[in-house]
Amino acid sequence: YTQEELLDLMYGMGPVTVLSHRELTARAEAMASVRNLYADSAARSAHYSNMSLPYPIDATIRIGTAASPAYWKNEVSERILNSGKADMAVVIDLTGGMVSLRSRVSGPDCSAIASLYGGGGHACAAGFKIKKGGYALELLSYEVFG
Repeated sequence: YTQEELLDLMYGMGPVTVLSHRELTARAEAMASVRNLYADSAARSAHYSNMSLPYPIDATIRIGTAASPAYWKNEVSERILNSGKADMAVVIDLTGGMVSLRSRVSGPDCSAIASLYGGGGHACAAGFKIKKGGYALELLSYEVFG
């Protein structure tokens, strides 16, 4: 379990839990604060660029790319999309080798792009795996960490 999942589990157990309601609430608020700080920082340091997509999509879109653990990808994506600098957020979990794509309803079709790389999902949220040890993971690691 992640810390957040564990807190959700413990919070749902009711009065038999070891921690009091007040302690759980304080820990949950602290974790939410850390998550928000991390998401803000990741979005500020995101790399924004234009990406030309091949046929069948055949379009150029503005993307914001950031590295983040998988369990914070939604918050990071939201910050990138709210920046106004990107049509699509690309969040990379380098340890898990997962790339997550997010866009607005009026934005690019994430599932069509993910399918180009063997993944899938929905129009506004999709993803694909990067083979461990593959060139793509090395390239992304270099671009993100230098």
